[in-house]
Amino acid sequence: MHVGLYDRDPAAVPVLVPQPLEDPALLGLVTHPLEIVSLTALGELCRLWAKDPKLAWSALGLAFSLCQLEPITPDKPRGPNEGVHTDERLRKALEAAEQFYRESGDWRTLPPPPPAWVKLDGKNRRRRHYRDIAHGRDDAVNPADVWVEPATRWYSQYAAKILPLLPLDGIFASGARGPFLKFLWELLNWTIQKNAPPWVKPERRDRTPADLYEWTRSLGQTLGRVSGLLRLEEIRPRFLEPIFALEGDACWALLAPFTSAYVCAYVYDAVVIPADAVAILDLCLGRFLASPAFKRASYRSGEFYGFDQPRLIKTLMFVSVEHAALAARYVNGDWSEISRILPLIDRFVRAGGWTVSIMAPFLTLCERAKASYPADVFADQILTVVGDGSEQLKGWQNASVPARIAGLVQHFADRDAPMPLHLAQKFLRILDLLVDMGDRRSAALQLGEDFREIRTAD
Repeated sequence: MHVGLYDRDPAAVPVLVPQPLEDPALLGLVTHPLEIVSLTALGELCRLWAKDPKLAWSALGLAFSLCQLEPITPDKPRGPNEGVHTDERLRKALEAAEQFYRESGDWRTLPPPPPAWVKLDGKNRRRRHYRDIAHGRDDAVNPADVWVEPATRWYSQYAAKILPLLPLDGIFASGARGPFLKFLWELLNWTIQKNAPPWVKPERRDRTPADLYEWTRSLGQTLGRVSGLLRLEEIRPRFLEPIFALEGDACWALLAPFTSAYVCAYVYDAVVIPADAVAILDLCLGRFLASPAFKRASYRSGEFYGFDQPRLIKTLMFVSVEHAALAARYVNGDWSEISRILPLIDRFVRAGGWTVSIMAPFLTLCERAKASYPADVFADQILTVVGDGSEQLKGWQNASVPARIAGLVQHFADRDAPMPLHLAQKFLRILDLLVDMGDRRSAALQLGEDFREIRTAD
């Protein structure tokens, strides 16, 4: 299976498509009450972008309009056979989409989510409580204020399944580019406000509601896919800076899928890596390194919890995918271009290699790329992390890190034989430090043929 299959634009997959439709009857299937039918129809319409972009755009507008769930009121009861929308609502939404398709004019803006929060006035807030499962009155900046979700809610579970269907290449090659970027910014802004409500105290904005997990992940992946089609100066203010401004889980919940989708689509799979790829990933790495877990003196330093932080580590260390034969580089077994990402790896391991959570994935990378990884760079990285042996190395012994380092030293010594004297001295210094940690393999290597006659430099 191709490593980036699930992160790619569906329009990039070769398919047979019919001629443009005279009557957009297929739009009606987008309003089908069965979600699988609705999404299948939408996916087929998106694949028609090259033939009829306006029809595909109309379908997207219709689908996102159905993500707005209107409240059930006594004067508008819902029939027993109706789904999340009334028949009247579906009819009006379909008529609006068909009207846009038949009319000429500019690209209409896709329907954005309703406001994330609504502040109740004095009359309406009586006996009302916060309708937010992640935060309560004690978390509010002003407990006297009551913020609730609006009556019209965003159907995030359905919207999360629309985003992977977007024909991004076609959109960005058309006049829909501007309206679509505006729409993406609105989606990101809504998600940020939901995950980190502005009415919550800043120190309490690090928790995310579980019911938005699927949506947040899908949006992060979409932003990662989009970023490969934009320049850094466009990506940074629109997407990266708003995400970087978040704290804790609210940040990692968006940053982890963003980096994963970007690395898969534009590093592993891309025939030509975008010019800004390393710079974008370096910004993401810099934000991650600002986490308190990278500060040795902080509480629970070196410990990474949840799903997103461990995923970020594997992604930014380029070991998130074990093997993909059809990839363009790295995860297909070809690490000959490792010099491209070496600055990222070097920065990452020097900043966090003292904890096993970073060192173990780094050693996995070196073991996979051992045919191409520069031995001298590896030696300098290990010596920087270990220092003079007095630094606290969290979790190294329990994860057999010393033995794995010794194994790589042996491999590099055999691969680059005869070694230059300066490299042999660096490796011997590493072995000395590993022996002090109690590693027997290192002691045996010191007496081996490669190091028996070497003396460490003073």
